[in-house]
Amino acid sequence: MDRALVFGTRCRGFESCLAHYALLLSIVSNEKEEMSATTVLTLPRLHHVMIAIPPASEPSARAFYVDILGLSEISKPESLCGRGGLWLSTGSLDVHLGIDQDFHPARKAHIALQLDDLDRIKCKLNEFGYQVGPVECELPGFERFYVSDPFGNRIELMQPL
Repeated sequence: MDRALVFGTRCRGFESCLAHYALLLSIVSNEKEEMSATTVLTLPRLHHVMIAIPPASEPSARAFYVDILGLSEISKPESLCGRGGLWLSTGSLDVHLGIDQDFHPARKAHIALQLDDLDRIKCKLNEFGYQVGPVECELPGFERFYVSDPFGNRIELMQPL
């Protein structure tokens, strides 16, 4: 029976209302079963993350993210080149560094980059004068530490154990 027909029907007496209610429940239940059997839920994919950087800081950003951390710089679309900043790729995710005229570093919010050789990157960061936080193992299956980029943004670097 059609749901609209059940909703449009007036109950006459208690038993009649119970019968209509039971019928409505069976229709709703069948609709849920059909929906769960045929509906494929597609989860959204993460396309990129954005990190704010101060105006005219692209050279420092490039030195940190490309030369030290090893991300690849990718071309920005022509229509966005006038905004400044730069786009990077980890190979599986893009990282956009966007110019913020009223820049304030992200000291808590952060990205986490998974690396193959945490010790090598730690030595490289120390060599270039970056203060590296203590290595932690409190996240099961990973060794990690935090460092601030040249602008004070918090970056987590991690490696599977």
